[in-house]
Amino acid sequence: MTYEKRLLDAYYKVVYCDVLYTNLKRANSYSKEAVHIIYGLKDDNTRELRLLDVNPTESSKAWGEYLDKIRKRGVEQVDLIVLDSIPPIFLKKSANVIHRQIFSNV
Repeated sequence: MTYEKRLLDAYYKVVYCDVLYTNLKRANSYSKEAVHIIYGLKDDNTRELRLLDVNPTESSKAWGEYLDKIRKRGVEQVDLIVLDSIPPIFLKKSANVIHRQIFSNV
């Protein structure tokens, strides 16, 4: 899709990440799959859809890839990332990255 290639703003106050499970038809069968959604809240309080993608399941690997995808499209700073549930290993990695970013500037 064209919007998936468009450059994004460098700054978002808040990024909301969520998954909606829905029944999808593949070949001759239906299965419940995860639709990953990322919204960004801009400085002027407008909300923009940043990512919409289907993956069979929600995982830390998928979220890491999706967040990396929006970073490569130009996002440089996010003040707050809102997630409703995420595997602990992703949080540990994120905490380590945040720690390095904070203390590399001290």
